[in-house]
Amino acid sequence: MNPSGPAGFNGCLGGDGMDAAPGDNLDIAITLAGTVWTQVVANRKSGKKVSFALDLKGQGQNWATLAIEQPTALKPVSDVIFTSTRLTFAASDPTSCQPSQHGPNDYFATPYVSKDGKTCCVSRVILREQGVAATTMNGP
Repeated sequence: MNPSGPAGFNGCLGGDGMDAAPGDNLDIAITLAGTVWTQVVANRKSGKKVSFALDLKGQGQNWATLAIEQPTALKPVSDVIFTSTRLTFAASDPTSCQPSQHGPNDYFATPYVSKDGKTCCVSRVILREQGVAATTMNGP
């Protein structure tokens, strides 16, 4: 989580890391209960799970980022693929369902917004590290 603002948090905050091998499927959920944001990452293959919770004291979060974070100099050896991504907003804002940034080699399927404008769904996002050959085809 990258909170900043009135709650007094700055920088990237997170819990324990977890090793994942190329091809592992991870389920990632970030939810809000009251004022506490909780992130849970579960590895479908190994069954391992890590979580991190942070009370942001009501500070709003208005940015979602799908990214390849590299804590070391190692680069991903294959594409990083997000499937069935769903964002739920507190208020209707259909324009928030459009990506504002992406890498030159990345792919994202057309996002769809719900009729009430509060939910954005993207079936597939592929992140490709520069200099690493694509390992999957674009498309759904």
